[in-house]
Amino acid sequence: AVMSSYANSFFNGDWQAAHAFNRIVERYVPAIANFLRDPPANTLQVQYETLIADPEAKLAEMFSFLGLENQPEAVNYGERFEAQKGMGDPITVHSQDRPVSTSLDKWVAELVQDSNKLALAQNIVSALAPEDVAIWGFEKASLFDDLQQAQSQGHALAYKKPKTNNYVLQRRIMLALKKDIHNRPHGRLLERIRYYCNVLLRE
Repeated sequence: AVMSSYANSFFNGDWQAAHAFNRIVERYVPAIANFLRDPPANTLQVQYETLIADPEAKLAEMFSFLGLENQPEAVNYGERFEAQKGMGDPITVHSQDRPVSTSLDKWVAELVQDSNKLALAQNIVSALAPEDVAIWGFEKASLFDDLQQAQSQGHALAYKKPKTNNYVLQRRIMLALKKDIHNRPHGRLLERIRYYCNVLLRE
C-alpha cells in the first residue's frame, strides 16, 4: 500500500522508476522498526489501519496521550483546516475531509492487474526482516493474503489510475531536474548560486 501510494502520487504509477529513485519500503520499514524497539517515553504508535477503522476512538487516544481535552469534531479535519499547498501527497490531500478506508485495498487491484508490479512488490517484501514487519503490526507471511484471496476468487477488481494534477506535474519536473543534478549544467549553476547566497547571508 505504501509503495502503491508513493508510485502513483509522484511517478504516475511507474513502480520501477519510483523504486529506483527511493527504496522507501526497504529503507523505512527497518528504520522505523529500530526506532520502535526502544522508543522515547513520549512516543505513541498509531497504525494507519486502526486509525481509519475507528478514527474517533483513536483520535481520543491521541488527545489523551498529549494531555489535551478530547475534541471529537477534529476528526472532520477538512471542515476546520485548509491544507497548505506543497510537494506532499498530491492525489488525495485536498479531496478528503476525514480519515477514510477507500485507499486500503487499491494496491490489491493494482497488483492483480500488473504482473511486473507484483513481481517487484514480492522482491521488496522478500528483503524485509519478519521481526521488523511484526513491529509494524503485521506478519510478513500474510502480507499478500488479500491479494491471493482476490486472485483465487477471480474478481475483476476495478483499478483506476489517479488523475494527473498540478502537484503531480510539479513533482515530475522536480524529479527530472534532480536526476544526476550534480553532473548537469543547471546543477552546477545552482551550486554557484548557493555559494554566493551563503556568502551574502553570512553574518
